[in-house]
Amino acid sequence: MTIIAMTQEMASLGKDVALGVCEALGLEQVRHEVGDVVAGRMHVKKSLIRRIREGKANKVERWAADDKTISIFTAEEVLDRAVKGNALIRGWGATLLLRSVAHIPCVQVCAPLELRVKRLMDRLETDDEELARRVGAPVELAPALRGARDLNEARDYATAILGPTPVKVDAPETLERFRELLERSNGSADPKELLRELKAVGGDLKALRLALTGRERGPELWTVLAALPREETLRRLDAAL
Repeated sequence: MTIIAMTQEMASLGKDVALGVCEALGLEQVRHEVGDVVAGRMHVKKSLIRRIREGKANKVERWAADDKTISIFTAEEVLDRAVKGNALIRGWGATLLLRSVAHIPCVQVCAPLELRVKRLMDRLETDDEELARRVGAPVELAPALRGARDLNEARDYATAILGPTPVKVDAPETLERFRELLERSNGSADPKELLRELKAVGGDLKALRLALTGRERGPELWTVLAALPREETLRRLDAAL
């Protein structure tokens, strides 16, 4: 009854890796099926769950599906699918939910930073985005790169966001509180609002920056959050604790 939980770095070809593993081991890949089940249980469209997870839902759409219910149904479906066995669960927080189960491999697909940047640039066709092109970074990082004083600093910002050096941060209250805020939002909250909420309860924003980028200074923190996938942000918080 094999179960594998998988997450991935941006542009690391995690989909291809997952397909290869499933073919080699005779496993079913579980990806969009989780969202389909959650949508069915909440009696909403599948596309709505996808838009909420991608942070593209508007206020009216978010009213139709509250974040807490989505999180609960998602966790229940991931755990239920794990019990059934013979599957590779990609994304949906599976690596976080199942990491305490000793016999379940929880893996992250990685690739060299330079290669991932090239793939994203090719995929997004960002030749017309002058800043991203000159820095050699994906266009999603443009808001963070605009704060740099020169191209060298912009490249340094891109490295801090896409491939930081892991560090341990002695601020567990801040990191745990931010994890709660992020999980409660389920990817739909505005990064600036998350930071305001964290600061309002006494959170240490410098500690959060250090956990996410490995550095004490850099681009505006909200731009870092906007550029990182939710699961990658959670992974970095875990690594820093």
